[in-house]
Amino acid sequence: MVGFAADAECWKGTAQGNFTVKSAYVIRCGPTVPDDARMANQPKDWDLLFGSICWNLWLERNAVVFDNPLEDRGWFQANADAGCRLADGSAKCGGVIRNHDGRWVQGVAKFIGICSVLEAELWGAFTIIHVAWGLGITRIVIELDCLEAVRMIKLASLPPGSPTILFHLRELLSRPWCVEVFHIDREKNRLAHELAKLASGPSLCPIYFFYPPVPNYYSDYAITIG
Repeated sequence: MVGFAADAECWKGTAQGNFTVKSAYVIRCGPTVPDDARMANQPKDWDLLFGSICWNLWLERNAVVFDNPLEDRGWFQANADAGCRLADGSAKCGGVIRNHDGRWVQGVAKFIGICSVLEAELWGAFTIIHVAWGLGITRIVIELDCLEAVRMIKLASLPPGSPTILFHLRELLSRPWCVEVFHIDREKNRLAHELAKLASGPSLCPIYFFYPPVPNYYSDYAITIG
């Protein structure tokens, strides 16, 4: 009796079933691909260009999540900041994670909605710590410029009436990893402040930055983690 494997999706353009830009051109143009088609510079090739860009973004994201390039590289550092508009009380937060030599790992910006300044600062801490956990980081230093937020995070027990986000933040910190939270001067937290400005409502979904979105990052903001 002959057995068959379960059905699976694959790309028909290659024998291995893997997508390649070249095979997409072969399907579109035939076995002989013209030289001027290599960079998808024809308007009719927009679908090929779009598909190849999405595929490469998917491969890069999978490499971050599954290949675990952060493993065994020492401590990481994260900075977070937040702010509220006096006009309507709406708040934003932002943060950045950098590796042991100060290089960019990932940034984030998030529109929070209407809340107090302290709640916004706690949201900033929660958001960047949640990103770090998702990246598989096991040792990280968190720096905030809000002394009251740092104090509340470090409380042995939470008093009645504490912001709800603080309970979620404490649960995140209790997971099996090493997280240290420190207070720093506002001047040393400029990058997180700039990232918070990039958030926009009304969507509450975070915006992730896999590359520095701010100009002159390595000259103005890069640091070395001791």
